[in-house]
Amino acid sequence: MKKLATIFLIMLPFMLSAQWNWLNPSPQGDAVTDMYFIDNTTGFASTLSGAILKSSNAGDSWSIADKPTDQCLNAIFFTGASTGFACGDNGTFIKTTDGGNSWIQILTSYTSDNFTDLYFLNADTGFICGDYGFLIRTNNGGQNWSVISVGGSSENMTSFCFPTATTGYISAEDGYFFKTTDRGTTWTEIDAGVAEDFQCIWFVDANTGWMAGDWGAVFKTTNGGTSWSSQSISTHEDIQACSFIDANTGFLSSDGVIFKTTNGGSTWTPYSMGNYDYIQSIWAFDASIVVAGNDFAQLFKTTNGGTSWSDNSSYLITPSIQFNDVVCFDNNIILVAGADGAIFRSANGGNNWDSIPSGITSKINDIELFNTSTAFACSNNGQIIKTIDAGASWSILTTGTPNWLLSVFAVDASNIWTCGLGGTILKSVNGGTSWTPQTSGTTNLLYDISFADANNGVAVGLGGVVLRTTDGGANWNPATSGTSQSIYSVIHLSADTIIAGGWNGVLLHSYDAGATWGSTTINDGYGIQNLLFTSTDTLYAFGIGGKIGFSNDRGITWNAGEHFTGWLVTSIAEAPSGTLYATGYNSMMLHRGPLPGVGFDENDPENYSVLSIFPNPATETIFVDVMSGASYSIFNATGQLLLSGFATTNSIDVSSLKPGLYFIRIESAKETKRGKFLKAD
Repeated sequence: MKKLATIFLIMLPFMLSAQWNWLNPSPQGDAVTDMYFIDNTTGFASTLSGAILKSSNAGDSWSIADKPTDQCLNAIFFTGASTGFACGDNGTFIKTTDGGNSWIQILTSYTSDNFTDLYFLNADTGFICGDYGFLIRTNNGGQNWSVISVGGSSENMTSFCFPTATTGYISAEDGYFFKTTDRGTTWTEIDAGVAEDFQCIWFVDANTGWMAGDWGAVFKTTNGGTSWSSQSISTHEDIQACSFIDANTGFLSSDGVIFKTTNGGSTWTPYSMGNYDYIQSIWAFDASIVVAGNDFAQLFKTTNGGTSWSDNSSYLITPSIQFNDVVCFDNNIILVAGADGAIFRSANGGNNWDSIPSGITSKINDIELFNTSTAFACSNNGQIIKTIDAGASWSILTTGTPNWLLSVFAVDASNIWTCGLGGTILKSVNGGTSWTPQTSGTTNLLYDISFADANNGVAVGLGGVVLRTTDGGANWNPATSGTSQSIYSVIHLSADTIIAGGWNGVLLHSYDAGATWGSTTINDGYGIQNLLFTSTDTLYAFGIGGKIGFSNDRGITWNAGEHFTGWLVTSIAEAPSGTLYATGYNSMMLHRGPLPGVGFDENDPENYSVLSIFPNPATETIFVDVMSGASYSIFNATGQLLLSGFATTNSIDVSSLKPGLYFIRIESAKETKRGKFLKAD
């Protein structure tokens, strides 16, 4: 019997080097920094992690088109249906010539500069601005750049607008702006006469425009910037972006609020998104249809001018939770936990998630997986909870301390330790039923604890503290770490080899059971929040800014791993299959490797109903024998969820997918249908 699993075996070398893929939120979880629509349906957005998003239906749904860089992208711009550009931190500049399906990075010589915005007059002539009066120009589509003198200005430039082919403006901080009337050949720095940091600018013609920025500042000119008048708006929060339709109608974005004017800014009406997350990007098609993206990756749309908004991102887990740990009981049962006692559990490898009552409301900081059914979790307020049914239910254990507990570690069914605030170390010798305080000899916060066996352990914490015990914690002795940086994580690779990671990328290593320590710096100096040692002897160090380092020689040499997010990555766990799961801020859940249940036996109809798909191969749209009220999910061959939604008609738009093999699953309350199709050019 031919099985699709055969395809997975053939693709195994590819899977072993597979990229990280977003499970939650979808299509991704990083800040949406800018957006640009080339027509009334097709648009693109840039993100904090260097991904480019695409929408083919005016912002109703989005998918990841490409991820050409690990750098934060701050701005995106198109000169037509085919050619587009984006720029970002550390001199990053990327370009597409195939309508945004693929992007290439063009190296610049300005790697110490953060690019804040860009504008192109045509496919060849364009500009990039940045901090401290940084302004460059290209005349050959970004292949080469030259610096434009702005009279020695040191102002931070923030945003471009060219209302005509010859007249352009750049907003800046400290109440300044820049103006050109010769297609950007020369620029003049002008004091707007107000002490405001402007973040965005928009002109509807050569004379009429607005600048907006920090502390709710909104100013308007009707004479090309010769004079500016303040406009009243009901916020003191920073204005991040703006988009105008004409001289009367425009929109501003702030902290979870969109402001709209229909009278040139004489009055502004606020429309709330229901949260307080900064909206960094906004695009108005007309007075009614507006699309926006915020710091937490939410992609909003209104069709009634802002009265109501839909969030067109999709979620398997409640959004905007800080998760602190993830564990895999087996290939199917995955658990994440974090803020406010939140626990979510998947019984099918991450394809679906259920909220599980933890019995507590304090932040869960760490989960210790003892076996395939038993785990402990520690939290703030001195609480520890325990499960004996693979996370389906939890009971609260009495610890006797009100102190925050940040780490818990079990060497066997009886001996368990936890550590936390004020140098707290507790030990249980009866599986958590009772706990006894141990004397740590420090009042510093202890972030993590690890044992090689029932006697030999190490605890690490604030200010470079490293403690060592050889008698199960009866005595804890300080070891010289050689650093004053806080140490957040420690792991035993063997009885003698111990690795610890901390602030500013400090990595400690001991080869004598913690008696002496050496150090190095990895991950570009970003803080190391946690460590993972996999079954394939790969050691991962990860944390601040989504930076991941990995070592194949037990920490002697290090390489940079894929940078899939700009958020803090708090934990990575390995399933028995080798698939990795990562979590962190913003309800982040990603996987690296295939998910269970994505591949299926196409010749065994007893497991599911075969879905009829036409045409196959497809180019733009597939037609399916849809079930009323059904939901659909489309995966690639590595298990990455690419598209999802509700199949209210029998057609599904697949134009955003790249050419290749895809699996589709359609589910209703009555049945599940599955199929596969090829996407052609």
